[in-house]
Amino acid sequence: IYPVLQKAKGEVDSAIGGAADGGYASRIKAPKSAFGKQGRAQSSILGFKDLVGCRVVTPTVANMAAVAAATQSKFDILDKKNYFLKNTGYNAINYNLTAAGIIVEFQLKTTVNEMEAALSHDLIYAPEKAIADLSSAEKNLVARVIDVSTQLTMQEWAAAFDIAMKAAALSL
Repeated sequence: IYPVLQKAKGEVDSAIGGAADGGYASRIKAPKSAFGKQGRAQSSILGFKDLVGCRVVTPTVANMAAVAAATQSKFDILDKKNYFLKNTGYNAINYNLTAAGIIVEFQLKTTVNEMEAALSHDLIYAPEKAIADLSSAEKNLVARVIDVSTQLTMQEWAAAFDIAMKAAALSL
């Protein structure tokens, strides 16, 4: 299976990696992680949607929209989830696309959203990976910073796509 995964990763790398105006990274899921997931899911590894994954981090929403359009024109898209529109604190566009007959997970976000994700993941949502032991009040403060950042990003979305935006009510 590894040669097929390498082929899929290569296809995605050449099609998306060069077009990304910002950071690009890709990986093949480590065997230990894949087999662990298989044990938990009790399903075939070939059905996993993240054996090959890639991420593009762009400087602006406009750059992100260009990468999204290019990606959608080059690959068969099985699924697309735009988390920007949900205002959940996780700001990215996630795709499942096919390359070399394998489902590839593709994540697209801006630099600001990458920083938000790092903060929220390592400070709030993943206690086993926590870089600090925060109190509830401190976690709430981090969440507020992320919310404000999200609103700024949403303003950029509104400008890039010429859409009206309603600011979230933040009670401080």
